[in-house]
Amino acid sequence: MNTRNDGATGRVWSAHGPLTALDFTRNDDALPWMQQNFGDIDVASIMRWARFYHSKDLMAKDRPRYLARAVAWIELLSKRSHMMEEAPLTYMRKSKPLSLNTNSNLRVAWQTPVARPDGPPRLLAREEGYTFHHNEHSRFVTETYRHPGETLQSRFLAMQPIHTEVSAKEDFQEMYAQQQEQRALPSSVISPTARILHHSVTSEIHGGGGGQHHRSIPRVELSTGGTVKKEKLNPVSPHVAAENRGGSGTGNSGGSAAGGGVTPEF
Repeated sequence: MNTRNDGATGRVWSAHGPLTALDFTRNDDALPWMQQNFGDIDVASIMRWARFYHSKDLMAKDRPRYLARAVAWIELLSKRSHMMEEAPLTYMRKSKPLSLNTNSNLRVAWQTPVARPDGPPRLLAREEGYTFHHNEHSRFVTETYRHPGETLQSRFLAMQPIHTEVSAKEDFQEMYAQQQEQRALPSSVISPTARILHHSVTSEIHGGGGGQHHRSIPRVELSTGGTVKKEKLNPVSPHVAAENRGGSGTGNSGGSAAGGGVTPEF
């Protein structure tokens, strides 16, 4: 009998129907679901970067290629994806006995090369000796060996493999919750972005707000520089300069001109 009636809820469900209700899944739930399951990376940014390939919009022109590229980037950059690759279901794990065969419950698991998108299939190990074997007490590990040293003890220890259990070591749900808390912080806590200021703004800040005074200084320097240049181009004696300044000038004015030269007028 494929259909049953649940008395508590009054819903009719079928074994051949969809596992998830159709009204529950929406397109808006896809990105939050991916961000929650791959909380160690920014899924939205990776999908934006994977969209364009040599100024070609893959999302608009080649949708299957865009999806394959985005999935490959997420699998390559996410540690969560690596952990999921290294810890599949137990009955789908190919393994072989330990090299020393000291414990029948420990088995060496076959590692999938995650970095290669065109690698071998996950369930078909090409190495010899890997088979599907599982019981209630099976634990899957990886074997690594120490580098042999010069002493007899180090050479003996180098023959003993180091077993590391294949399992997820990071709590990705906690990482996702921490990221959500950081994004919910008020704007006063977050430092403002750096901006490039114009040199006039920085000069006013360092000068204490005297903007008009600082702007008038270069004009004075330019006017004095112009008078000096005119004196260099037209060198005349002090007496001629005193006579040119005015015929009604007194002797004191001529003496001051003779003593100090021509003074610039602002």
